[in-house]
Amino acid sequence: TVVAVYLISPDHPNYGSDIILSNRNMGGAELMAILPAQGLLGDLIRTYLKTDKYIKQNTGGEDEGLQEILRIRGLQNSQRRSEITSLTSDLLRKAPLFVSGNRLEVGEGDPQNRFSKAYQELIRSAFPSLRMVRKAYNEGTLLKALQDQDDILEGSDLELSEAEQELFNEIRRRKKLEGDRLMVSDLVTRFEQRGYGWPAWATLTFLARLFKLGKLELWQQSTPLAGHEVGPEGSLSIPLSAGADRHSTEGAERKDRQLPAHPSDRIHPWVARCPR
Repeated sequence: TVVAVYLISPDHPNYGSDIILSNRNMGGAELMAILPAQGLLGDLIRTYLKTDKYIKQNTGGEDEGLQEILRIRGLQNSQRRSEITSLTSDLLRKAPLFVSGNRLEVGEGDPQNRFSKAYQELIRSAFPSLRMVRKAYNEGTLLKALQDQDDILEGSDLELSEAEQELFNEIRRRKKLEGDRLMVSDLVTRFEQRGYGWPAWATLTFLARLFKLGKLELWQQSTPLAGHEVGPEGSLSIPLSAGADRHSTEGAERKDRQLPAHPSDRIHPWVARCPR
């Protein structure tokens, strides 16, 4: 899911109709800022762009007179750019900000502080379940989850974290709708999307925990794998799809292959299954 920032200028066809603009913003993963009317800014931007285009089109010729004119216009455009930056900063100090159709109460003042607060609200709105991921996850957290001792974890009644329970519920829900075989890559993609925004490594680590706790099974082709066959010392590497439930993988890579930088590179062969 992509989040975006929209700056609404007086040139927008619905400028001045806050109700229309806020309705358009509602439900989207975007931050909307409505710039106060300032005619000079638009004129400066248009002049800057025309001058910049003219300079680029004519630079490099042998006409010394023309090159001198271009040099002067370049200096003028530098000054113009500074004015644009200053005016824009002034407007952003008081521009109304909206997320999901609601005007944010962030006050007026330094644009960086205002937008920092607005971004936080945007993330909370677009990814409300991201709060379940309480720390950073990477290849190391995935391997650690897979190396935990079976006699401590497997078959135990250890309480699942909120994120692990959410993932487990999603797997059981999809099993009812789609059948017994769930592609790990699909699960990773689902939890990267809007509503969650979970990093792939986080989802895989949660899946690895569920695997070690016996909540899920990992299969290679038609053969279920034991815990010792999945970790770094086993016959399979933990492809970025690994953390998942005891999944099934067709054509899974061997442990002499290093993990790619992003899980999506080799997740596709793995399949998650709930024990019968």
